[in-house]
Amino acid sequence: MMKSKSGGLSSLSDEQLKAVLRRVYSKELPCPFKRSDLLLRGLNAVAEEGDLLFGLDELGVKAVITAVISERRSVQQKLKIYGKHQQ
Repeated sequence: MMKSKSGGLSSLSDEQLKAVLRRVYSKELPCPFKRSDLLLRGLNAVAEEGDLLFGLDELGVKAVITAVISERRSVQQKLKIYGKHQQ
């Protein structure tokens, strides 16, 4: 198993994570999946950085990706609000 060289899921864009979610919801990517399953579907960056997702069932994959995206949105919203108060 290759070790991630950078930040894991935090190094992936929302679009890359959403691409995994779309394939999971459409059943194109059955869970649990392996690195090779992602590579075969052109999700190379996720295959390199998505170790946390390997071995999770469908609910686990959906929960983790949704949590990552939600947390990012929350942080962005807080930064937006904070930035407006500083101007």
